[in-house]
Amino acid sequence: MQIRTKFSVTSAVVILIIICVTTTSTYWFVSDSLQTKNHAYVSDSTQLLAISIDNWLTAKADQINLVKSQIEQHFSSEAFQAALNSPFFTQSFLLAFGTLDNETQLRSNDLNRRNPKEIDFRQRAWYQLAKQKQNTVFTSPYTDAASGELLLSVVSPIIVGGRFQGVIGGDLSLEAIAKSVNTINFDNTGYAFLVDSTGAIVTHPQKQFYGQPMSKIYPELSLSKTDQITEIKTADGTKLFYLHALDNRFGTNWYLAVLIDKSLAYKTLFDITLNSFVIAVLAVLFGVICMRALALHLLKPLRDLEVAITGMASGGGNLTQRLTIKNSDECGVVASQFNRFLASLQQLVCDVKERADQVLGSSDAAKELSTQSMKKLDQQVSLIESLATAMHQMSTTSIEIAGNAQQAASINYVGQ
Repeated sequence: MQIRTKFSVTSAVVILIIICVTTTSTYWFVSDSLQTKNHAYVSDSTQLLAISIDNWLTAKADQINLVKSQIEQHFSSEAFQAALNSPFFTQSFLLAFGTLDNETQLRSNDLNRRNPKEIDFRQRAWYQLAKQKQNTVFTSPYTDAASGELLLSVVSPIIVGGRFQGVIGGDLSLEAIAKSVNTINFDNTGYAFLVDSTGAIVTHPQKQFYGQPMSKIYPELSLSKTDQITEIKTADGTKLFYLHALDNRFGTNWYLAVLIDKSLAYKTLFDITLNSFVIAVLAVLFGVICMRALALHLLKPLRDLEVAITGMASGGGNLTQRLTIKNSDECGVVASQFNRFLASLQQLVCDVKERADQVLGSSDAAKELSTQSMKKLDQQVSLIESLATAMHQMSTTSIEIAGNAQQAASINYVGQ
């Protein structure tokens, strides 16, 4: 792998690591910020809505208490009926009603209402509730048989001189509460609904769920955790669930529940993550292209150096060539040192050549001396051979003379 390729790949890896670290840290930071923001937003919106509902219920309870106090101050059956027929009641409640303790029938401000004679209204749940609690309370929501509308009754006991005298109350439509609850959509990410302590749904954006058990519609939900966001898995995806308990001063014992689609609530986080991924890919590609172009530009002197050295290597060992130094950077330093190396190598080769020439000259002189010595040796050998031949001839002659002398001596001896 070439250096520029390694440089480009390394740069791309570094850029990718930096972007991944930055994206991850940004993801967790934004995630924590969104969690805090969502919790604060849901909590504040829910508490404001809860305060609004509590104020509405309190206002209705105060209205009943006001009428109750007026009746208790001047108690009589006529005063009781007059209070039910007052415009104040008519404007604030769908129906004003009540039953005295010494009567069985229901009194109301509806002149057209006819009560069944066989029914003792003192046995009704609303009457017994007010008598038992000895305070102004709200009944559980119920559906009106005639209109099908979801109603709620607020009732209060009439106590005169410490003696229970009956119960007065008024019917309210939950549509006002339902509308105020249903208007909260948390920036189109979810909705809110009311549920009582038994798990029955009081109000819901879908009216067919009125009075239905919450466990039937949302099996994953429970009333165990309040004022905290929990993440639950539903058939419609992951939801964020928040539960806030309303004021139970008048016995409503209601909870304001919130369901938010997590994918919508964290859409900003998902968009940031997707955008970061796209930016990371584009940044890596752009970085690789830029780094490769930069590497080609910065490493051009090195490429020139490579070409020059390759040309010198293929030039038959011509040590007189030198690299052209164009820059004073690392490549220029390498070229300068390479030129110094070539100069030293050239000088060394010249010295070796000179010494070799000297050795060759000495060798030729030694060869000439050797040749002359061989010639003189050959002459000496020839002289020695001549001398040996002469000495042999002299020895032969001496032997012959000695033999002749001995022979002559023998002849002389015989002759004597």
